[in-house]
Amino acid sequence: MDQLQPSSKSVIPTVFGALNIVMGLLGLLGAAVGIASLFFWDVLKNDPSIKIMRASAVLRVFGITVPVLSLLASIALLAAGVGLFQMRDWGRRVTIGVAWYDIAKTVLTLVLYTPLFWVPLYEHAQTVEDRAQRFGLIGGIFGGIIGIFIALIFPVCALYFLTRPNVIATLEGARDPGAGYARPETGNPYQSP
Repeated sequence: MDQLQPSSKSVIPTVFGALNIVMGLLGLLGAAVGIASLFFWDVLKNDPSIKIMRASAVLRVFGITVPVLSLLASIALLAAGVGLFQMRDWGRRVTIGVAWYDIAKTVLTLVLYTPLFWVPLYEHAQTVEDRAQRFGLIGGIFGGIIGIFIALIFPVCALYFLTRPNVIATLEGARDPGAGYARPETGNPYQSP
């Protein structure tokens, strides 16, 4: 007697559904803090990093645009998480779109911040006599750069895992209620044993 074998349904959509919701909520928090911080630039006008950002029109526009776009991306990621929990392919596609946005944002951040922010901040740090403040500024620069690369982990993993053939097949198979168990020799889930 032939035994039915389970199909290779992937758990990756469920895992990324949960990750999307967590990352979406963190993104909402980060975007809210980013937008709120724009209102405190005058309060922090003596901070060297704020002075450098205010001196650059490009960084000011970037500093306003990115939190707003990240807010929208976070909302999309939350919706995609729900879609992945429901085994909908649009959830996978939205997650991939947000991942590409995050990667593009990261590359643009590196391209813009290196000459316009980190180099001037490092040069300013070299003129600071207080060692603790100097090391704080330099540590902030390196912490920011490391943080940007850590932020790439989720989008790169999303691109890798959500484009695997078994994940795509799982999401396409979720639309077919008969998918799941098939006789090994025929592949027909409707054929009786």
